Amino acid sequence: MSTLTNTHNIIAVNDSLSIPQMQQVLEQGAKGYLAINSPAEQYHAAANAVTLGALWIPPALVLHLSKVLTQTFSQQPDTASGNAKGSLKSLTERERQVAELAAKGVSNKHIGQHLHIAERTVKQHLTNVFAKLGVKDRLQLVLFLR
Repeated sequence: MSTLTNTHNIIAVNDSLSIPQMQQVLEQGAKGYLAINSPAEQYHAAANAVTLGALWIPPALVLHLSKVLTQTFSQQPDTASGNAKGSLKSLTERERQVAELAAKGVSNKHIGQHLHIAERTVKQHLTNVFAKLGVKDRLQLVLFLR
């Protein structure tokens, strides 16, 4: 599968849900992931979420990811047991704003538009946030800020 452009709100549909498959389609630019037999309400919720610039992950996978990442964080004392407030103090005000919006599932493009900064600047702020907080990606950022 080739990488999708950021201008499209693609929701990948598969016959079964798996974290590796979800990771692959999200890395390639999809904004959502659903099982083909999902109820119509989930299709509508996913469409609404990605239209607003958010990411859609099925509730069953979110629960599973939360458990996996909680276990991962508990095995990494620097990230899991560190004082989150102390770590957050190391962020600039702009980095905090970007991190909060990213944790809500807002796309880089929409974060830039909201904060009146370039998308490239948003990416740089996220790189700084990840380094300062010791997280690897947006999902870990969400769990860290929770």
